[in-house]
Amino acid sequence: MPYLKTFLILAKFCIFKWFGYKELINALYCKLFKFGENMSYEILVGLNVLDKSKYEEYRVAMRPILSQYEGRFGYDFHVSEVLITEKNNDINRVFTINFSSKNNMENFFSDQNYLEVREKYFNASVGGAIRIASYEKVD
Repeated sequence: MPYLKTFLILAKFCIFKWFGYKELINALYCKLFKFGENMSYEILVGLNVLDKSKYEEYRVAMRPILSQYEGRFGYDFHVSEVLITEKNNDINRVFTINFSSKNNMENFFSDQNYLEVREKYFNASVGGAIRIASYEKVD
C-alpha cells in the first residue's frame, strides 16, 4: 500500500508538470464526473448593435462559415438595461457562440470569407463589441 501512495503522488506531480494547472483541473473534473471528451469552447459576447437589419444580414451571411468550423450560437438576448460593466461599453445584445474546439474558433475568426462578411455587414451595424468571457465548456 505505501508503494501505491508514492506512485499516486509521483503521477500527480508528472501530470501537473506535463499539462499545467488548468489542464490538470479540467482533466480531473472530467474524470471525476465522467464527462469524457465532450468539451467545447464557448465565448460570451456583448454588442452595441446600431442597425438591427444590417446585423441580421451579417448573421445570415456568416452562419454557413460558422458551420464549417463546427460553430453555433447557444443563447442570444436583446438587452434593455445594463447595470454594471467592467469597461464603459454600451451593450444591447448578448450571446454565446460555441465551437467544438478552441482551434476551430481561432480558425473561424481568421477565415478570409468570414473577414469579408464581417467587413461588409458587422462593421457597418455594430458600434462596439466586447468579449465578456471565453471558456472550455462541458457539453
